[in-house]
Amino acid sequence: MLNSSQKISKTVLYLLLFMTIFALIYNIFLPAHTDEAYYWQWGRHLALSYYDGPPLMAYLIRISTTVFGISAWSIKFPAVMCMSAAALATTALAGELFSKKVATTTLLLLIFMPITQAGYVISTLDPALVCFWSITLYVFYLAISREKNRYRYLAGVCLGLTLLAKYPGVLIGMSLFLFMLLSHYRSQLKNINWYLAVLVALLVFSPVIIWNYQQHWVSFAFQYNHGVAASKHFQWSLMGNFLGSQLGVANPIFLIAVIYYSIRYFKTIWKNKKLLYVAIPFWLTFLFFFYQGVFQFAEANWAAPAYISAAILLAYFIVHFNKKVLLYAIVALNIVLTIFMRFPQTTPFLPDNAILLSNFLGFKQVIQQAAPYYEPSDIVVSNRYQTASLTALYLPHHPQTYILGDTHHQYSYWSKPLKAAIRTGKVKSILYVGEQLSYYEFQDYFKHWQVLKKLSYRGQWNSRHWVVIRAWNR
Repeated sequence: MLNSSQKISKTVLYLLLFMTIFALIYNIFLPAHTDEAYYWQWGRHLALSYYDGPPLMAYLIRISTTVFGISAWSIKFPAVMCMSAAALATTALAGELFSKKVATTTLLLLIFMPITQAGYVISTLDPALVCFWSITLYVFYLAISREKNRYRYLAGVCLGLTLLAKYPGVLIGMSLFLFMLLSHYRSQLKNINWYLAVLVALLVFSPVIIWNYQQHWVSFAFQYNHGVAASKHFQWSLMGNFLGSQLGVANPIFLIAVIYYSIRYFKTIWKNKKLLYVAIPFWLTFLFFFYQGVFQFAEANWAAPAYISAAILLAYFIVHFNKKVLLYAIVALNIVLTIFMRFPQTTPFLPDNAILLSNFLGFKQVIQQAAPYYEPSDIVVSNRYQTASLTALYLPHHPQTYILGDTHHQYSYWSKPLKAAIRTGKVKSILYVGEQLSYYEFQDYFKHWQVLKKLSYRGQWNSRHWVVIRAWNR
């Protein structure tokens, strides 16, 4: 598919290869993040879907850890591949729409963007979403521009995989449908193959639908309530949080520039259907999360897919108006932010809570301190889904871990049989490894407990305070 009349340059391929190799080497020295340890646990318990979301990244992590063995590096491997594939597809689309120069500029804008760099180090649901969102954009354009059924059905598969990665993938489907309605391509809606392609997408997504049907639509309800405010009360602080976080993850110069050109040249974009093709996914996605973000807290990564097509849009205007200074400023700031993020040792002036690596460090050390107290026959519990997942990863033999307290996550399913077994007397003792907390959770299940060891880690940017407890009933 990359053998189009406007191929991407070797510079793009070399830069992508460099970033991929660099990320793979860098990740050798990086411990696991709490969230990716949780998705690794998903992959250990293969299912059609999960409480917190769809299963694609869990499947990819399962494949990676099966091939390379269980480690933080193998858990991160799918994220690296997904981010590089996303960058390649986005650059290819820019070349297909405009020119090699626009394609190269797109990659320069995108590859060092803070949210892109974060995607290279954490295997959350987002790298898979960004990957197939980008591929869907590219393949769909081939489908409408070349009118080949093979591209239509491939676009259906890719859209299904986007939905299988994360629920906001529905926004790319809405964007593409809206584009067809607003352009001369609407005539293609008479072609039955488009509707068959939608059925293909639903077929790919069907495991999630089946699982939700079996579980009374719990995952859909959970994510809807998580992302959409029940009451619409505008809050300035929430709007400031959303805009501030987006300026941070996308680069303030980049975001301000793309919004400026979107407004300043709105008529040009509206008339130029190639520009409109990349503008609609940016506008729709960004404004959707902006709207939700003024009523309820929105996480910084939620709007990440918007910047895929935004990079192409801004790259076009930079090339068209020969704004080299703007390009250099964005790339330079991106590189500086990348250095801050990846090598915080070079930035001692940053506050500890601004150090991304602080979210990775210390867990492995405290869990290894707990290892001497763990026996393979022990049933291990923890206090949160993040700590339970990391405990499973870093304890010897990777035991299954559980949570006794209430949780609105997949652990509620995994832990339910254990709770029943404790209450019926089939399980008489457990080993708790987790953060220090009051013992109220044990009081519901056990009459006796003993603190075996207090675990601690103090690093340059953070500290961890855990504990090992054995609880039992006579």
